[in-house]
Amino acid sequence: MDPITTQLDYGTSGPEVKKLQEFLMSQGFDIPFGATGNFFDETLAALQAYQTAKGIVSSGDEILLEETDYKRLKEAMDVLEGLSKSHIEFVTRVFEAEEVEIEEKKVNSK
Repeated sequence: MDPITTQLDYGTSGPEVKKLQEFLMSQGFDIPFGATGNFFDETLAALQAYQTAKGIVSSGDEILLEETDYKRLKEAMDVLEGLSKSHIEFVTRVFEAEEVEIEEKKVNSK
């Protein structure tokens, strides 16, 4: 998947928004109406949930990524591009399990 190259604000429409929506959904973040290409409440909620889950400071209705965050997001999108939906779901479950294990280690070490 090509990187998103334009600024996406609340109310923006187009293929770049659709690309973002498809990525968020592939990562398990719900957008009930699907990838419509329109950046409104559902996309905003999914984006903010993604940012929170990844430790990215949520910027409200804009996508503001530090260079390292952008690189992480691009790497994830590049990897996902060649995977089937079942593979993506499996990888997501593995990462979620690893995050739980890391959190448990943090709690137990205190």
